[in-house]
Amino acid sequence: MGFYLVNIGYALISIRYNYNLQSNAQLIEALAVKIGTIVLIFGAMHFFNMYILYLIGRITRDKEMRRKETQDTYVI
Repeated sequence: MGFYLVNIGYALISIRYNYNLQSNAQLIEALAVKIGTIVLIFGAMHFFNMYILYLIGRITRDKEMRRKETQDTYVI
C-alpha cells in the first residue's frame, strides 16, 4: 500500500510543476521525462521490495533449518 501512495504522491507533485512550453514537441518531451522518472522510481522500489522479501525468506529458511538440526541432535 505504501508503495502506491509514495508513487502516486510523487506523480501528483511532479505534474504540478509548470513549464514554459512553446510547442507540442516540448510538451511530449516534458511528459516523457515525468513518466520516465515515475517508472524508474516504480522499478527501484519494486527491486527493493523483492530484495527485502528475499532476505526475509532466507532468514526464515535458515531459522527453520537450525531448528530441525537441533531437534535431530537431541533425538535418542
